[in-house]
Amino acid sequence: MSAILVIGMGKSGQWAARLALKQGYSVLVYDDRDIADSLAHDLRGRVDLLPPGTARSPVGVEQVILSPGVPPEHNLLQWVEAQGLPVISEIEFAFRAANGRVFAITGSNGKTTTTALTAHLLRAGGRNAVPCGNYGRPFAQAVLEEDAGTDFVLELSSFQLERIDTFKPRFAAVLNLTPDHLDRYEAVSDYYAAKFNLFRNMDSADIAFVNGDDPETARWTGSFPEQTMTIGEGQGLVQIQEDGLTLDDERLVNLDELQLMGRHNLYNAAFAAAMVAAAGIERDAIRSGLCSFVPISHRLELVGERNGVRFFNDSKATNFDSVIKALNSFDAIRLIAGGKFKGGDFDALLDAGRERVRSAYLIGDSAGLFHDALAGSWSCTISGTLDQALLDAARDAVDGDVVLLAPGCASFDQFANYEERGDVFRRLVEALP
Repeated sequence: MSAILVIGMGKSGQWAARLALKQGYSVLVYDDRDIADSLAHDLRGRVDLLPPGTARSPVGVEQVILSPGVPPEHNLLQWVEAQGLPVISEIEFAFRAANGRVFAITGSNGKTTTTALTAHLLRAGGRNAVPCGNYGRPFAQAVLEEDAGTDFVLELSSFQLERIDTFKPRFAAVLNLTPDHLDRYEAVSDYYAAKFNLFRNMDSADIAFVNGDDPETARWTGSFPEQTMTIGEGQGLVQIQEDGLTLDDERLVNLDELQLMGRHNLYNAAFAAAMVAAAGIERDAIRSGLCSFVPISHRLELVGERNGVRFFNDSKATNFDSVIKALNSFDAIRLIAGGKFKGGDFDALLDAGRERVRSAYLIGDSAGLFHDALAGSWSCTISGTLDQALLDAARDAVDGDVVLLAPGCASFDQFANYEERGDVFRRLVEALP
């Protein structure tokens, strides 16, 4: 059997290596870190580990699997591309081995909630469904661990969609488009184009879903498959009303019956309900699933209440559009924001928070940048760290206020990922007197 090189040994890279071994490949792995001592025990002695700094692939490699976090300018990646070696994502590699329906979800915001909810609704309808990809397990892990006939519900980032070839979901959704990851892409159109790779191989047997109320999405109609359904206010299979959702023009659920907070979550719920309805799940199962779904961690998650002040963890809000949606969900906000800046429109942020944000507490590498942009309109404190920001916000908050962690930035300056940032915030809130 031929040899495969896996570049990037995070979770997705490790499971891609395991899947390749299961298929009989000879596997070489590379990571910029020295992972000789930390490599998973089940991989030791079964893969060949290239040392950090390796700039070219050994002879015999016929295919390369790229982890999503590896940047395009990486030396080893550029070398293998110059040699004409095929480079695919872990998503593409796992798809080739998957034996079940694929539901694929991307967009700038709402992916995780919609992915988790879609899997929940499928299970409510009696299906074996697993969330995976960018949320839950890596796709390769789910393929290895699940039985034939499983429904794989994939959250997909633009990074994961850059290196697909034959990937072809049965149902797929682009939830919305707002600028993001401008530290990786030269132009926002490049970021959007990566998103629409999701639809590239879909044919008349597959169904795509798009946001009919999103102006950026409307610019990409040339990328829509033959069967494309819109989701929006008063349009589509599942329609968004002021106070709930309808399915086939009949009331499906009221907003106050959902545990999800914020009107933006009606869109997430509508996409999930439409996808599973198109996949054959009955109305009653969809309704019961919508009502029983518990919001996931780090997305407008209520983590505590002290003296009439509520504390919400929205660590997953890593871009300004997500922050704006969070701001629109509350009044009287003490906002904690900042981190590794990825770009964003501060004027739009100020407009959204003009009547809502009482004060802001700024953390991380971008604290000074946020202060310069916001302090003319908002009361701002450069707290520096998350623990100090929470103390500052809790000190200033009064009965009825909301302390909201919605960073609008990546976490990598101070935390391993947004999950760790949110977990730390939750623990800090729990420790408040």
